[in-house]
Amino acid sequence: MDQKYIDKINNFGFEIIDSCKDLNKDNTLYVTYCCAEKCKEPKAKVRDLYLSVRCKTFFKNIEGYDAGIISEKYGLVFLDQELDNYDFGPKDLTEEIKEELKETLRQQIKAHGKQNLVLFGAPLMSMGFMNLLSKVECNKYLCYGT
Repeated sequence: MDQKYIDKINNFGFEIIDSCKDLNKDNTLYVTYCCAEKCKEPKAKVRDLYLSVRCKTFFKNIEGYDAGIISEKYGLVFLDQELDNYDFGPKDLTEEIKEELKETLRQQIKAHGKQNLVLFGAPLMSMGFMNLLSKVECNKYLCYGT
């Protein structure tokens, strides 16, 4: 990966890892980001709402772990949480909304009480979400492996 991207990721407070197997599972929150591909239902559990290959793979592989989705609309949401379906994405995030969402995420994750946060996703596609998570006060990792 290009050094300028590594520097950008580090500036958001994230360390790049290719595996999270060495992290204490009980003290780690595992997340990925939402997607535009959603089910047609007006309301659904998070694990049924998001339909992208990345989200479905995450749901399949994260069983037994403390895991959630970072939503631009709702902040941190958990897999069995039921949500109203929505159409809200990066294009809808004004600077004011981004700052409010950063604070919401900081508070939600702090209240969750984990020492580590692992964000799963492709480094370049994750930049906006790393920015949103930049105020979170814990060890932050970007993992694009297992």
